[in-house]
Amino acid sequence: MRVAANKLPDRMRLANDGTELILSEACKECADGSSDLQVIQCNASNVHGYTFGDGYINVLGKKDT
Repeated sequence: MRVAANKLPDRMRLANDGTELILSEACKECADGSSDLQVIQCNASNVHGYTFGDGYINVLGKKDT
């Protein structure tokens, strides 16, 4: 699924300079039935070529209180 930066879920946002994705209150099994387990991919290209990167977000468990 492709998501535009201006349509990110409420718990996600881009840093002011657009170089970081910030995920707040990550959950493996969220209250609304969703999950923050995901693969993030980025492809940037211009006349000189392209670069591609990817990463995996894995939420291991609940934060100790």
